[in-house]
Amino acid sequence: LEQVLHELARSPVRAPLDIPSISKSTDALQRSVDGDLFTECLGHRSVWAYGDEAGARADLSFARVSQGEVEGAYEALAPVLGLPVEQRTAGIVASVMRVHGALRQAQYNGNGAVSQMRREIEAYSQHSVASLTTGR
Repeated sequence: LEQVLHELARSPVRAPLDIPSISKSTDALQRSVDGDLFTECLGHRSVWAYGDEAGARADLSFARVSQGEVEGAYEALAPVLGLPVEQRTAGIVASVMRVHGALRQAQYNGNGAVSQMRREIEAYSQHSVASLTTGR
């Protein structure tokens, strides 16, 4: 899983990927987000911090955007967008903004669902920045 996350984090934004193994990678990410892998590896989910889950969800969302699966990308990212402002760390915001960058690809121009998702991400990041500058 760490290798998959590392590869996704280092990959540039590009058109939908045509790599047979990407489905296996996103399946692994989905299982990790759902807790199955961590239950197997760690024996229980209680050590799984919200920041880890948020990062995994953002990576899964990015992978899905890269595959052209906008609905699945939103489904993965929605719980992250719902985090309280005080839990929106710089790392989480950066991961979410990476998804925003991927949604700016030409193939998504004119897509209403993508536009809505980008607006939600922008509002999410603005509220996060505001909390840092105002102390709230």
